[in-house]
Amino acid sequence: MMAGILLSPSPVNSYRAFKQMGPMDLRNLTKEQYIDAARELAQAGVGVVVTSENGGVSYVKKVPQEIQDRVEENFADLCTFSEYRNRFYLPVPRAVSITWEVQQKLQELGVDDFIIKSKKTSKTIKFKKQPKL
Repeated sequence: MMAGILLSPSPVNSYRAFKQMGPMDLRNLTKEQYIDAARELAQAGVGVVVTSENGGVSYVKKVPQEIQDRVEENFADLCTFSEYRNRFYLPVPRAVSITWEVQQKLQELGVDDFIIKSKKTSKTIKFKKQPKL
């Protein structure tokens, strides 16, 4: 499960996207199992778990340059650093919802913009201002 999260495309992964696009042999895992694996990765310092107001759970990866040593030391059996880095910079899948909470966490972790994949094209998204309450 942790390898699937680490190697998911883009800096963001969600339980919903993992169920749709993750490795076939892991798609039947429960939300609780996804959260447990994401929390274990977060405790290792390679990302953070974000829960949105609507109850969605996402895992936001840290920028590769900041965690190269951690990936190489702690997760060499799951993936290489170059695999992590290459997957990190892929477009965000359409199945991932970029909520305000996820957007804030991306900015805190140093991700200034990201690419959203659509059926026809990929476009770079700049962060929006905080929604009015």
